[in-house]
Amino acid sequence: MWTSPAIVQYSPPAVLRARSSGMVAMVHVSDGQIVSVGSPIITIRNDDLTIQLGRKKKELAQVEQEILAAQWSGNAVDMADAEARKAGLQQQIGELQIEVDQLVLRAPVDGTVISRSLALMHGTFVKPGDEVAVVGREDSKRLKVSISQSEARDAQRWQDQPVRVIVNGQSTWTQQLTRIETRASTTPPDDSLIAVNAGSLPAIQQEGGYVLSEPRVNAFIELTPAQSKRLRCGQRASVHLASDKPTIGQYLLSRVWGFVSY
Repeated sequence: MWTSPAIVQYSPPAVLRARSSGMVAMVHVSDGQIVSVGSPIITIRNDDLTIQLGRKKKELAQVEQEILAAQWSGNAVDMADAEARKAGLQQQIGELQIEVDQLVLRAPVDGTVISRSLALMHGTFVKPGDEVAVVGREDSKRLKVSISQSEARDAQRWQDQPVRVIVNGQSTWTQQLTRIETRASTTPPDDSLIAVNAGSLPAIQQEGGYVLSEPRVNAFIELTPAQSKRLRCGQRASVHLASDKPTIGQYLLSRVWGFVSY
């Protein structure tokens, strides 16, 4: 018998991450807001990228003037050199323009924006890969369950049994695990599940965040659309598996009934 903590997530969760470093210049939405695909979420300011793009555009304008001058004078060598430099600059400008455009992080899908820290991000520094928010659909969610290694080692014995899902304010229900990951990790399944945030998982603070005191294995329960709509993303839950072995009381009772029957 075991009980493990779980967290409600979007399925699949569309995680929005910064692609470039810089300061958050503007936050366009709030936590829990419904957005359409392409809607701006935050704008990052990176002066270096903007300056580089401006310089390359000036260089391109100068090269285009050189091309006109070479055409006027009929100098084929200068013209070929300028055309080659123009092609290189156009490629560089295209690449820089993509990076500048990506400073505005946009919703990758239709859905609801979830980010506990979104309102506090204005003026903060972000690095490439930093998570900004999650966008997902309210009718498509899952439970991410954190299982100990000892429980995971016995998975072949119990993984086909239904588990009991307990969520505060909801009626409990039984459901089977959909998937169990094969590798354990010290990365918290969600920050809200660690002890420092009133969760049940012991964690140690290290540079860059918290890690679990011991590796654990993630498992998942896919929720139905009806279940998904009842539960909000980020809501905590518990998943309980009853032992398939009889308790001492059950064992003694079975012996008594066996004796009486005899």
